[in-house]
Amino acid sequence: MALTASKYEMTGLGQFGSIFTSGVTALVPPTDFIIAAVQFIEEGTFTALTVENVGVGSRVYPNTANTAHASGTFSEGTGGLAVDGTAFPAGVTIFGRWTGLKLATGVVIAYLAPKH
Repeated sequence: MALTASKYEMTGLGQFGSIFTSGVTALVPPTDFIIAAVQFIEEGTFTALTVENVGVGSRVYPNTANTAHASGTFSEGTGGLAVDGTAFPAGVTIFGRWTGLKLATGVVIAYLAPKH
């Protein structure tokens, strides 16, 4: 489920909170929140990026467990890759709905949004 326009704007401004991390410890958002965006302060890679299970189409967000947008079904499309081992440069922000992440390298700010 997508964020409403006002919640999207609030997320982008960090009004639901954010988490800064530079370690390899798993990061889990508070209860009733998801990670809606990850901004890379230094180049980084994930060992885990866990997509929220939202039923049909839950593989539509980049993650490390499987290839989002790769099944060729109506809800997904084709051509996606898993982000496991992919290096994201400093300054890049990725958006999605994640329930956790774990870095292999890098420094990030994870922006939170409420679950629906």
